[in-house]
This record gives sequence, C-alpha cells and structure tokens, in this order.
Amino acid sequence: MKKVIRFTVCLTLCFLVTGVPAFATENALQLDDTGIYQGMTRSYSQGYTPLEKNGSVILTLPLVASQPLRGNELVATFDLGVSNGSPFQAVNLIKTISLGTYEATNGKSKALYLITATIPLAAQRNAGAYPIVIEVTAETTSGVDVDQTFSIYASVSGTPQKKSASSVMPQLVVTSAVTDPSTVLAGAPFHFSVTFSNMGSSQAITNMKVSISDDSAELFFPNGSSGSYYIPKIGAGSSVTLTADMESAATAKPVPHQLKLLLNYQVGSTTITGEEDLLVAVNQSEKLDFDAPNLPTQVHAGEEVSVSINAMNLGTGSVSNVMASAEVPGLRQDRTAFLGNIDSGSSANADLYLFVEGKTMGSDNTTASADGDYGDTTGKIVITYEDAYGKTYTKDFKVSTTILPPVIEKVTSSNNKQRNAVTRYWLIAVLILALVIIGLIVLFYWRKRRAQVGDNESISGRDK
Repeated sequence: MKKVIRFTVCLTLCFLVTGVPAFATENALQLDDTGIYQGMTRSYSQGYTPLEKNGSVILTLPLVASQPLRGNELVATFDLGVSNGSPFQAVNLIKTISLGTYEATNGKSKALYLITATIPLAAQRNAGAYPIVIEVTAETTSGVDVDQTFSIYASVSGTPQKKSASSVMPQLVVTSAVTDPSTVLAGAPFHFSVTFSNMGSSQAITNMKVSISDDSAELFFPNGSSGSYYIPKIGAGSSVTLTADMESAATAKPVPHQLKLLLNYQVGSTTITGEEDLLVAVNQSEKLDFDAPNLPTQVHAGEEVSVSINAMNLGTGSVSNVMASAEVPGLRQDRTAFLGNIDSGSSANADLYLFVEGKTMGSDNTTASADGDYGDTTGKIVITYEDAYGKTYTKDFKVSTTILPPVIEKVTSSNNKQRNAVTRYWLIAVLILALVIIGLIVLFYWRKRRAQVGDNESISGRDK
C-alpha cells in the first residue's frame, strides 16, 4: 500500500513539474501584408503577385509569429495542384524556414519567417492565374501545434503547342492574362487584359474574333456588352493585347472563376477555331459582424468572469478559424475562445473565461503596475478570422472594468448571536430526543418486569 501511495505522489509531482502538453491547433502566424521584401514589387495589401522569370515563378511569403515557435523554425509544404491542369512542373517542394530579421524597401527591419521559392514552369502550359497552396506547420514553445494554409495566385503566361519543324502554320497562344486588381472583389469592377501572340514566322493571323464569357454569369460585361472583340491582324512574330472592363456580381462566390475565350481567325483562306480557359480569383468583402463584447462593470480579485463572443456572417462566403482573446491588465486568460468556421448566413458563439488577478503586474505581466492592485483597468478583446483565401482579419473591441478587493466574509456580533441561538436550539432538541429515548427504554423494562412478576404469582397460586 505504501508503494502505491509513493508512486501516485511521484506521478502527480511529475505532472506538476512538466505540465500537461497542449494539443490544440492555434493560428500563431499572420501575413505581413504591408512590407515589401526582396523579390517583391509591391506588398500583399497592394495586390502582390509572384514574379514569372526565366521559365519559373518566384514567390515570397512573409509571416510574422504572434508567439515564439519551438526552435524558431517552421516547415512549409507547397501544393502546386499538378493534377488539375497546373502550369507547374511536378516537384516535391518542402522547406524549413528559420526566423530572421529582414529589411523592407522602406528601410525598416522586422523579425519574421520569410518563405521564398522558385517554382519551375511546365514546358507546355496555358496562360492564366493559378493557385499555389502553402501549408505551414510548427509548434509553439508552449507546446501548441500550428497548422495553417496560405493560398497565393500566380499569373502565368502560356506557351505554344508543339509543332513539326516543317509546319509553317501560325501558332496563336495567350502569352499573358492579367486582372487588376489581381484578386477581384465581388460586386466591384475590374480591368482585364489578355495578350495574343502569333508564334509563326511567315504568315499573319487575320479577321480574329474573340468572345469572352463566364459560365457562372458572376463575371460579366457592364452595360449589356456582349464581350465580343475583333482584331484585324496579328503579324508573324507579333503580339496584340486586348483590354476589357468587367464587373463581378455582388453574390459571386469566393472561388477562382473560369473565363472562357472562344477564338475564330483566319490564316490565308483557312478558318481556325480555338478555345482558352483563364482563371480569375474572386473574393467576397469581409462581412463578419459581432455583438460588442463587454466586461462586468465591477469584478473582484480572485474570481473568474466570462465574456460572451457572438459572431454573425453576413457575407456570401465562409470564414474560418474565428477566435477571440483578451488583453486586459489585471485579468488573465488561460486560452482563446474558438468559434471555428462560420458559413454564410450562420452565426456562432463562445465564452471567453478570464481570471481576475489584480493589477500588481502590468499588462505585460513582467512589470509592476503604477496604480496598485485594484481600480479601473482598460484593455481590448481581439477577434481574428480568415477568408476563403487565407487572409487574416483582426477586429478590436475596447473593454473596461473596475477591479475590487477580494470578497471576504466578516463575522459580526449579530452573526455570533444568531449562531449561538441556533446552537442552543440544537442542544435543546438533542436533549429532548435523549429524554424521549430514555423514557422509552424505562417503559420497556418496566413492562417487562411487570410481566415477569405476574407470571411468578400465577405459578405460586397453582402450587397451593
């Protein structure tokens, strides 16, 4: 028995010393959408797109960690979608990225994880905007697993189909297709341009007709335009760029849309038809609404309070990884409140639990607070979430409360009198119960004795 007790005590101490590992997944990485780093011509907030150069796509993804990662490292795994008509060569691309300090073009330096990659393009490919999906995995120093996905669209030029050496027929290819902005916002206009190149060396392309359409009808031409264009001639070895202004429906789904280009042109007396499919990235505007969270007007040190987080998705696209955290001096949060994914037209809620510690420690939990343990404190509730393309949004809500001393019950003279009166009542009740029991015992023995005396008298009478 003593060995079992010793083992239990040792096991308990081990858990207290080492702690219980955390297995929850947490979004500890955020996109630095304002910085322009080496290999970038503009920031993500300005519509960054990867650079195509020398038969490859050069990609840069700057990530900032909200909390330290174990070993100051993360692993980036690239999904190039080669089984879905991707223009990229089939390569296994997995990179380990270490934390570093990088200088942006504005001269400011920042500690971040800078993911860079040079992705080779396939020799034969169609022009368009194609997604590159990057899965990032890591572990925080507190033992929390991190698993996040980032999607980036790359505009890729096309290449001509293979032809025999003796062929003199022109080869018409789409060598560039660009939208401005690179990700189209639902309900907003956008500019579209496509470049056609005659890869032939001897004959011109004439009487070219181009019809542009979207099967979903969520991308369309304004003012009832048919989307049909005419190009008189493309000389041998020359190119022509077609530009158009288009719009997206307010209800357009936040997914890549496929624009279909129907081509009809002549080479001499021969009529040739063709078709090209181009991808256009479409996203919904952020429409996640919240009930403003509030703290109780007053809280007492040593107690736990909860804050209700209610979210409603008023947009047409889904949002994911909705979570809330608190940054309030004097209140400690053990973990974030996770609301999960919220579909269009749906809502979700969760409670955020905070323990009132008092303001002895400042908001950074390392420096003493100047205004003492108790009193007014102001902070914020921070809510983060992601859209369909992995872009992170943040909303802050200012909250305040007054921290009061712990509630300690004071014993007064009236309380003592009440307790003494109760005690007396109990003593009287116990005494009465004891007297009743003693009376019953005496009555029982008296009756028993009387019965014995009666029996003895009956026996004596018979003897006579």
